[in-house]
Amino acid sequence: MRRALLALLLLAGCTYARVDVHEPDVTPVSYQPRAGARLERSIGRLRRLALVVAPFEASPADPRWCLDPCDAAVYTRDAQVHALALLEDWRGYEVVTPPAPPALDAASLAALGRSLATDGVLVVRGRMVRLTWLDAAAWVATLTFAIPISLARVGASGEAEIYESTSGRLVWRSHARGGGDTTPDALVEALLGPLELAWPRALVER
Repeated sequence: MRRALLALLLLAGCTYARVDVHEPDVTPVSYQPRAGARLERSIGRLRRLALVVAPFEASPADPRWCLDPCDAAVYTRDAQVHALALLEDWRGYEVVTPPAPPALDAASLAALGRSLATDGVLVVRGRMVRLTWLDAAAWVATLTFAIPISLARVGASGEAEIYESTSGRLVWRSHARGGGDTTPDALVEALLGPLELAWPRALVER
């Protein structure tokens, strides 16, 4: 019994990520590579990106039902701040933030990219699930594994997608999921960690 409880707790704390779309042939529009420059890059050639972090979904929707803080607006804000810092400081991308939330279909995102003169549009979206007071009440009332079993469903998950501005194609996508203690920073790092470095500014001719 004790081992089963520990296994569930460890499961709830795990974070994993995977990339299931990675198109090697992309076309930048914001720059020309310096003549004679030779560098292995695919998605990194889309060095100027519009960043769109969609509002995170939350369950329960009302934060008053959560055992732990579960304000989706705060989670979304923190995810956007960290995504911007990661892209610019860790991956070397030039990032533009749209003035207003766009529609999230491919055609609208491509139009947004062209209007902002970016090579692509990066969309981050996700959801968070927290334990509720009802979970706690069920555990107290039944003295069962209701809470440990509930831990397997709590956490944060998300997707990061890059759409090419010239065509509207989905050219890169990652997925990530973490347990109930997953911070916005940790989720963003799992999502964008696999993204390759941007084409260096030193090798750009505008």
